[in-house]
Amino acid sequence: MAPGLSGRYNPALPATALPRRATLPRPADGRDGPTTRTGIRVGLRFLRWGAMLTLLLAAGGPLVAESPAGEAPVEPAPEAEIPPTPEPPAFSAPHTPEAIPPDDGRLAIEFDGNRRWCTFPDDRVLRPPQMIPLRGRRGQDEIYTFGYQFTIAALRRDQPDRVLMLYESPVIRTASMRLAAKVGQGLKRRPEGPMAGREPRPTLGKREPAPGMPVPYWQEQYRCVTLSRDFEFDLQPGVYDVYVAFDLLKQDGGWVHRSNGFLTDIDIRPGQRTRVDGLIDFPGGARRHVELLRSTVEPPPAPSVPGGP
Repeated sequence: MAPGLSGRYNPALPATALPRRATLPRPADGRDGPTTRTGIRVGLRFLRWGAMLTLLLAAGGPLVAESPAGEAPVEPAPEAEIPPTPEPPAFSAPHTPEAIPPDDGRLAIEFDGNRRWCTFPDDRVLRPPQMIPLRGRRGQDEIYTFGYQFTIAALRRDQPDRVLMLYESPVIRTASMRLAAKVGQGLKRRPEGPMAGREPRPTLGKREPAPGMPVPYWQEQYRCVTLSRDFEFDLQPGVYDVYVAFDLLKQDGGWVHRSNGFLTDIDIRPGQRTRVDGLIDFPGGARRHVELLRSTVEPPPAPSVPGGP
């Protein structure tokens, strides 16, 4: 056995010190050899840092960068506020004093039902005759209703040329004109799926508007409204005809009646209250009820006795 290969330490052999950064011999095929001692120390250092970060994250402590001396810490940016969801519109009755003026009578309309009324994008009473479309479908997504308003009017029999507007609600807008590109229209869509040969022929039907063309934009959240139950008005004594109506606003700014009801021969007496029973109900679908049913003159209130209980 050659000297020094027996596995025992032989002090007779000279000891040769290797350099600190010396590496083991590189293989003959040119591949990288074993890792250097410096590389082993760097790897152990990274392992220690990884263990420390793991302990910090497990403890739940925030990693906050320290600010330089004399500077205030940077506060996080406030979160953007989410705008509130618009509430459905409601028509409230005007305020009326409790006591009836001595020279007037009081008209009190009490609506029954769910007191809800809704409209639709195409809510026209009379529509032009529709011809059978030859290419595609016509009439889809067409909008003709741009708003609505609720009114209560009265006509005194001895003054037929004078209409009294008792109540006029705010105008609720249900549609507006916007650029086609801002509402997702007028944009050329790429065909989906694999395509071979020439481009497919465009679908026959309604022509897409140009991106800069104004088009109607429907606002679904405003199409329904709820009314108060009681509407009271002080009128001069006489016989009246009373009308209630929901009017539609067209694109050109004109108005047209859509749902209305009326009642004639309503007697208004001085110092007394006349109750009119009405109905406003939207059960669903396309059915809407707007009616005035009957009127009743209530007896005058009993006079108060001085010094009584």
